[in-house]
Amino acid sequence: MRWQVLVGPRAWNPSLWRSVEQAFVSHDLAFDLHRTVTADDVQHAVTRARGDAHRHFVAMGGDGAMNIVLNAVLAEPWDKPPVLGALPAGTGSDFIRMFAIPQDTSAAVAHLVGDRVYRSDVGLLEGSWGARFFLNVAQLGIGGAAVKRSEHLRFLGPARYQAGFWSALPAFPPRLISVRAEEKVIETRALMVVIANG
Repeated sequence: MRWQVLVGPRAWNPSLWRSVEQAFVSHDLAFDLHRTVTADDVQHAVTRARGDAHRHFVAMGGDGAMNIVLNAVLAEPWDKPPVLGALPAGTGSDFIRMFAIPQDTSAAVAHLVGDRVYRSDVGLLEGSWGARFFLNVAQLGIGGAAVKRSEHLRFLGPARYQAGFWSALPAFPPRLISVRAEEKVIETRALMVVIANG
């Protein structure tokens, strides 16, 4: 088994990577590093890895990085199910907390040792904009607008999400939404829809 480690620009830090690389070596884990900039870069790296018969991937970053890698992995046809691991290196790594994976990036490498795998449901959102898979939480409405605004407030650290929400709220009227989950359909006006998996 050879792990394909995908690291985006927000998670890349040379000194952090040196400690992560050392953790891979000390655990005797084979890996290839893929530094990516865009979602297309991630898709190309996953496609090449699949072509080389690799199916073990690691997203190094936060929940956003996990979802980018998840969508790239699930866009490919697989003979055997792929495996997705996580190394926290973002401001939000909520999904991996459910699995007691350490928030320390180097310490988290230990969860990649062995063949223990946690199965997880994956959500699928479909709309006029296309389709998107998600692992943890999907937010539509003001939640998405708040996240978009928070990208310009990175200097606030974790508080940027709250600041993004409060700055988006005055200009965001309730919208007509329709949610279908299996046989149930909900149609209403709402500021936000949150779909959680976990």
